[in-house]
Amino acid sequence: MKVAELVWTILDMQTGKEKRNGLIVGFAWILNPLVIAISTRGSNDQQIVFLVFLTIYYLLMKSYTKAALVYGLSVHFKIYPIIYSFVFFLFIDS
Repeated sequence: MKVAELVWTILDMQTGKEKRNGLIVGFAWILNPLVIAISTRGSNDQQIVFLVFLTIYYLLMKSYTKAALVYGLSVHFKIYPIIYSFVFFLFIDS
């Protein structure tokens, strides 16, 4: 599964029948010049973004163990996804 497919899936879960918004965001992700430049330079930021989106997907599916494992893996690669921990906690707590 690619990042754009994951974005489409998450937006379909949130919006329901409004698939146009998911397509626009997915294509904006694919055609973003910054994403293309980072991917060609050999950076692993795309894998971290994928892991963070996968964490959001598992949180929406209420599979908290999988979400925690994937989130821990994303923080293990780089420290900056730790900023999302408070938001994830508030989502689970609500």
